[in-house]
Amino acid sequence: MLHYYSDYSIDEISFILGSSPNTIKTSLRRGRQKLKGFLETMEEDPYGTEG
Repeated sequence: MLHYYSDYSIDEISFILGSSPNTIKTSLRRGRQKLKGFLETMEEDPYGTEG
């Protein structure tokens, strides 16, 4: 949220949360991967009708 909506840099988020920049980058990457998987699922079966 801080990176995409509030336009904070990785270093700023790292300082705010007290985590290393690499931890922030990893969290952002994992979040993007989860979102991608979700969107692909929705694209294939938008109404969840396939078992």
